[in-house]
Amino acid sequence: MHNPYARQVFVDPYNNEIEYPNPGTIRIVNRKDLPPRSSNTIRIAIDRPHLLGNPFIIGRDGDRETVIKKYREWLNAEFCKNPRDPHLTPIDREMMRIHKAYLDGKDVHLVCNCHPLPCHGQVIKEIIEKL
Repeated sequence: MHNPYARQVFVDPYNNEIEYPNPGTIRIVNRKDLPPRSSNTIRIAIDRPHLLGNPFIIGRDGDRETVIKKYREWLNAEFCKNPRDPHLTPIDREMMRIHKAYLDGKDVHLVCNCHPLPCHGQVIKEIIEKL
C-alpha cells in the first residue's frame, strides 16, 4: 500500500532532485474495458508486442504464476533504476516516464489483455510505486 505521507523524490536527467507531494494512481486495466479517459490520464500499453509486454508465454514458459514470476525477475534485471546511468535502455526510459507521470499526479492506466486475472502489470505497478 502506498504511504500518502511519504516523501516522493524524482531525479531528472540533469541530476536535479524534484519533490512531488501528491503522486497519482496506477491502475491495471483491460484493453476491452477501458475506463473513460480524462485530461489527467495517461495510458501505457503493456501487452505484447509493446516494450513492457511480458515476453514469457503461458503454456510455453509455464503457468500464469510462473510467467509472472519470470517477468518480475526479467524486469528487475533489465530496469536499471538509476536515472543518472549514461546507458539507459528503452525499458529504463519507459519505466521512468511512467514514474514521472505517477509523481506528477497523473492517473496511469497500464493497459493489458489479461486483467482482471493476475497480470504482469502488477509487477510494473509495484516497482513504480516503490521507486
